[in-house]
Amino acid sequence: MLRFVLDGRFLPVLDGRDLATAYVGHYDPVLVVTSLAISTLAALVALTISGRIVAAATRRTRWAWAWVGAMSIGGGIWATHFIGMLAFSLPCGITYDPVGTVLSMIPGVLASGVALNVLSTATVPNTKRLLVGAVFIGAGIVAMHYAGMAAMRPEALVRYDAAMIVVSFIVAIVLAFVALSIWVHFLTTSRMPATIAAAALMGCAMAGMHYTAMRAAIFFPLLNVQSQSMALSPTLLALLIALFTVLIALCTLAATFASRRNELALRLTAEVTAHKRDQERLVISMKAAEDANKAKTAFLANMAHELRTPLNAIIGFSEIMASGTFGRLPDKYADYASMIHESGTHLLAIINDILDTTNTETGSLTLQEARVDPREVVNFTSKIIGDMAAGAGITYSVDCVGPLPEVRADGAKLRQILINLLSNAIKFTPSGGRVGLTVRSTPERELEFKVQDNGIGIPAHMMAVALSPFGRIDSNLARRYGGVGLGLPLTKRLVELHGGTLEIDSVPHQGTIVTIRFPAWRCVQPDMAAEPVQ
Repeated sequence: MLRFVLDGRFLPVLDGRDLATAYVGHYDPVLVVTSLAISTLAALVALTISGRIVAAATRRTRWAWAWVGAMSIGGGIWATHFIGMLAFSLPCGITYDPVGTVLSMIPGVLASGVALNVLSTATVPNTKRLLVGAVFIGAGIVAMHYAGMAAMRPEALVRYDAAMIVVSFIVAIVLAFVALSIWVHFLTTSRMPATIAAAALMGCAMAGMHYTAMRAAIFFPLLNVQSQSMALSPTLLALLIALFTVLIALCTLAATFASRRNELALRLTAEVTAHKRDQERLVISMKAAEDANKAKTAFLANMAHELRTPLNAIIGFSEIMASGTFGRLPDKYADYASMIHESGTHLLAIINDILDTTNTETGSLTLQEARVDPREVVNFTSKIIGDMAAGAGITYSVDCVGPLPEVRADGAKLRQILINLLSNAIKFTPSGGRVGLTVRSTPERELEFKVQDNGIGIPAHMMAVALSPFGRIDSNLARRYGGVGLGLPLTKRLVELHGGTLEIDSVPHQGTIVTIRFPAWRCVQPDMAAEPVQ
């Protein structure tokens, strides 16, 4: 048989025997490599099954995985040890006690159980815990080795070097610590290449324990011994053990992979169930919100109708009293009547805005469309806005550029749009400022209204708030300038009902430009130039 790197004489024993008479042992390289492969497979099982123990949901499942892991890993270590012994050959015959050989597996199983207990924790083990585990694991593996050696029946006298026994125990502890450290380092990774590399390193460490301990044994020839041989050749026996061990390891790995897939499936099912539950809650919440919004809209619409009836009476009678239709009132009471009329008119405008807003939300607002001359709308609007601007000390200007097309629109709503935009511009422009209205037909044959002021402006990040119903950019501004936050959102909605667009370009403390455009399909091009606005 070929000499191998592990071949050679053993260290001398201290019992006075002649070392020259000791047998020279040889190792079968194929079986040595086989034992190394088995130890690597056992390490791979250890790395895989420890993750299952940590992920176990119940204590019973944890103990079940620990028991299966200890048996599988311990069996792998025992197979590494026994195949390593079968790889060793002497010039004399060697047999094995089957009972003692099988019982030698017990220390390996216990050592594997200790290893799993050390490493299968939710937290990363510290150095002290690893060292204690290495001592127990090393002791278990050394005990397994020497128990297996005791089951060996060579046709030779076996002696042990006490110093090498101590060395083998130390090496077992050191290599166990190295193996555990590798295990911990790669325990957090799920990448298969890293796991296989860690298993290979751990396998080398476990195999190294066995071959170091083998050097403590010295075999001397015996005289007048009848030669015996094994019923099976060492190679065939090693092959059978390897196949059996590989089968158990593969079954264990398959179980861990199946458990992981089942765990992922359960987790996915739980997530899908939770997602469905969240969706159902969201649908219920959305339905509740829609119902609440409808109830709010219905309430506002009903309230607006209920308020307008008595309010119209208040406005009408206060106007009669202020004008002295049925007899002149003293100036003091006439002023009171005028204040009542103005306040009522303002309140009616707010109620009308609320009613229009609720109608646009419910889709019940319909347009009374007709061909509308934009110049007439501008003239009507300018009479109202001109007085408002003069009272606020603001310069108001109108510019109708070129011939303007008639537009198919709701004339009342178009006037409301312009009044809302212009009154807002005047409200938020300080005294001495300017507000202008420009009307033109664009090259795309759209009708464009542009309202420009040099007022306080709107910050860009508050634009969405300004366009939302009841939106308030600043509570201080609301108290200072009044209003309920419906003018701009309602205007935008009325423009959109006409198929148009509303754009706002604003710079704080510099001013705002609001541009509305009615699409070309709503415009009727004029046959003649229009007269200037009076």
